[in-house]
Amino acid sequence: MIKFFRRIRQRLLAENKFSKYLIYAIGEIILVVIGILIALQVNNWNENRKRNANELEYLKRLNEDIKVSIEKTRLYTDFMINTANRSTKIIDNLNNCLIPETDQKDFVNGMYHLGKLAPPVVIRGTINELQSTGNLLSIQNVELRKQLTKMLGVYEEFNVIFSQAEGFVAPHVYYIDEKFSLNIEEPTRGNTELDYEDAIFDFNELCKDSKFIAAVLAIRNYTFDVANWNELTLQELEIFKKSIEQELLSKEK
Repeated sequence: MIKFFRRIRQRLLAENKFSKYLIYAIGEIILVVIGILIALQVNNWNENRKRNANELEYLKRLNEDIKVSIEKTRLYTDFMINTANRSTKIIDNLNNCLIPETDQKDFVNGMYHLGKLAPPVVIRGTINELQSTGNLLSIQNVELRKQLTKMLGVYEEFNVIFSQAEGFVAPHVYYIDEKFSLNIEEPTRGNTELDYEDAIFDFNELCKDSKFIAAVLAIRNYTFDVANWNELTLQELEIFKKSIEQELLSKEK
């Protein structure tokens, strides 16, 4: 092709047809420019395709991480709400200085789980990768990036509050542990159900101990507080997940 154009130029010059040569030269320049523009357009198209594919992959991974975060946070929140509700029943038993037989198992298990707090969970694998590699801007939706920042802000704020709550709860837990213990090896964590006979305590002494009752009440209140903070984090997680799913739908069309 290059030889072909060179022969044309040489023939025009040899025939002393300068005006035609000039027109030809301009045409050749235009062709070169068009070729460069086409090459740039193809390159840009390839880059955009790679960027979109990269973004789509990150969005899918983020969606999975947030899904797991919601599941774990919901599990922990429900556990704390259940524990706090059991604590309310324990307080009633102590105030009445009576544990009906139907409440005995609930009393022991409620006491065992008393003070077990769990912070909200945010799986940060993909988020950390986006931040550390500088690829956060690969998520083109500005509003989605803002939601991510807001969600992380709420999560980190409640983590600080959770640490403070643990500090407030600890002295109450220590006092309760002096008055209530188990005569079995430490059970596995989770949904372990104990029998009334598995615990060592003097109920008549406990129901007269105002400090003990106050400790159970304080832990109950902090447990409800942490559960409520988790609920607020869950709201942000749900909003963020919904936005990710909407973005995925628009990208995959």
